[in-house]
Amino acid sequence: GIELEGDWYCEDCIDKIAVKCESCNEYIYKENAIITEDGHIYCEDCVDDKAFECESCDEWFTKENGFYDEYTDSWYCKVCYEELLKEREESEDDLDDKAI
Repeated sequence: GIELEGDWYCEDCIDKIAVKCESCNEYIYKENAIITEDGHIYCEDCVDDKAFECESCDEWFTKENGFYDEYTDSWYCKVCYEELLKEREESEDDLDDKAI
């Protein structure tokens, strides 16, 4: 049998209620799994090393598909990061116009 949080299951039953974390290879209940946009599965203990929740859209992405912004101390997906940079650029342009 397979142990999951103190309960024991056969292989047929475990696959109906749980998935394996790709990092530690431990079973976790499906409702507790964190699944990234590209389908990677992590438990809460491993996710911080492998993935992030986008600061803007709240979706999960693997870190290799993300962008860390030092100014905000946050991770962003590509779409949200590009939007952030565009907004920053427009904000700087507004400040430049006021300085003239």
